[in-house]
Amino acid sequence: MKLTRSVVAVLGVFAIGGASAALARESHETDEAAIYEQVKLTLGDAIAAAERQTGGRAVEAKLEKEHGVVAFEVEVMKDRAFQKVVIDAKSGQIVKAGAAGRGDDEEDGENDDD
Repeated sequence: MKLTRSVVAVLGVFAIGGASAALARESHETDEAAIYEQVKLTLGDAIAAAERQTGGRAVEAKLEKEHGVVAFEVEVMKDRAFQKVVIDAKSGQIVKAGAAGRGDDEEDGENDDD
């Protein structure tokens, strides 16, 4: 009987912990969704703007949120050189454009060589 109570108590703790984690995850996803709803540009618009800015061809693009700011990061190649263009996702303004270090993504734990 003691074993049954212990198992039930342990399962109850896991259930409460799991529910708390699920609620936290849902809250985070809701917050993130609210931020992304403010995005006015499409990914296609961002790619077109980056290609116009550099005269090159987009090879990679993603929507990023850093420090509460949502921006598109588009990597463009022209004349065998890579450039990174950052575009404000709300206004469509180019925030930054310049040479892209091909190792930049490795800081984020990404590595395309897998």
